[in-house]
Amino acid sequence: MFDYFDHRISYLKNEISSLESSITAAPVGRLRVYANGQYSRWVLLMPDGSKKYIRKTEKETARKLWRKQQDIDRLNFLKKELAILDRSSSALKKLYLPEKSKAILHTNSYMAKDIADFSKVDDWASLPYQKNPYKRDEMTVKGPFDEKMRSKSEVIIGMALVMHDIKYRYECEFPLNGRSVYPDFMIKRPSDEKIVIWEHFGMWDVPEYQKSAIEKINEYLSSGLVPYEDFIYSIETGDAHLNPELVNDMIRAFILR
Repeated sequence: MFDYFDHRISYLKNEISSLESSITAAPVGRLRVYANGQYSRWVLLMPDGSKKYIRKTEKETARKLWRKQQDIDRLNFLKKELAILDRSSSALKKLYLPEKSKAILHTNSYMAKDIADFSKVDDWASLPYQKNPYKRDEMTVKGPFDEKMRSKSEVIIGMALVMHDIKYRYECEFPLNGRSVYPDFMIKRPSDEKIVIWEHFGMWDVPEYQKSAIEKINEYLSSGLVPYEDFIYSIETGDAHLNPELVNDMIRAFILR
C-alpha cells in the first residue's frame, strides 16, 4: 500500500540529484533583467558581488542562467518536500500498516452512503453537492468550469485534472470523524472509481497556517485514510510556488495508476 509513498521519495531523490548536476554545469552567477520602457538589460551578478552586462549576442548564456534559476527554485521546493516525507514515512508505516485491513468508519452514515452512491454515477462531478460555506463571497478566482476557487494554485490543479480527463468535486462536503470537512478536491480515480482527496496547502511558510494544515493532515490519518492512497497533498510557500510539472507528476503517480 505504501509503494507509492516510497516511489515519491525515490523520485524526489533522483530529481534532486539531476537538478544539482544541471545547476553545477550552468554558468556561474545569477541573471537579473532590468526593464526600461521597451528595452531591457541583462545583468550577470557574480558571487563576489560584481556585475557584468550580457550582450544581446549572448542570448544562449542568458537562457542558461534563466534555466538555472528555475532549477534552483524547483530544487529548493523538492528538498522541502523530501525532508517532510523522510521525517514522516517511517512513523506513518508503523502506524498504518497494521490498520490496512480495517474498514474506514464514518459516524455520519448518511453522508458516507452518499459518497459511495455518487462514486458509481458517471456524471457525479456535475451533480449538485454541499459546498464549503466559508467566505464564499471572497472567492474570485475562476476554475476550469467557471466555478469559484480560492487560489490560482488550485486552478492549476483543477486544470491539470481536466487535461487528464479526471473528474472532481471542489470543496465538497466529506464525512470525517463524525463531522463535515471540505477538502479542496474530491477525485474519482479512473482505474477503480475510488474517491481520493487532494488538499493543497498554499501558505506552508506561515506558522499558524502550517499548524492548521498539519492538524488537518493528522485528522485524515487518524480517521484511517492512508497517504498517497486515500489522500494526497501538495505544498507551496512564498518562495517556492506550485510547479505544474509536480502536479502532473502527482496525477500520474497517484491517480492515473
